[in-house]
Amino acid sequence: MSSGQGSDRQSKLLHAWQLALLRLAITLEEADRLNVLAIAGEADRLAANQRGAASFRFFRRTSVELSLAILGASADADTVLRRFHAQIDHPTLKRAFGAAVGIKAQHHARHGMTICSGELPSWKVYALSCPPDMSSPPDCPRAA
Repeated sequence: MSSGQGSDRQSKLLHAWQLALLRLAITLEEADRLNVLAIAGEADRLAANQRGAASFRFFRRTSVELSLAILGASADADTVLRRFHAQIDHPTLKRAFGAAVGIKAQHHARHGMTICSGELPSWKVYALSCPPDMSSPPDCPRAA
């Protein structure tokens, strides 16, 4: 396997692991926790083969730590979840995971506002998002 194929597989596996953690955060089901651990084991095996380190256990160790934090069985759950959340590169996955574990969004780049801190966008943002052909929908500021 070439290094390009290896890094592509590694990237896909990392994304699958992050999605599995999101699913666990949403469902809190034992089956989803076991799925996270299975993917973590595969990621550790792949990394061990590429690095030549037979005892590579980063993903399994991190998965156990994150699972305990997600399930509320960890004293430092908030710190663990925030650290993982900060490392997620995919914006949609990051928002979904944050919402699932109760991490408030910091900033919404599209409208330049803070979503979860109580700051609301101006009516202009909503007015621009209403279709111009709508005469008076109840939730459109143009109707006022």
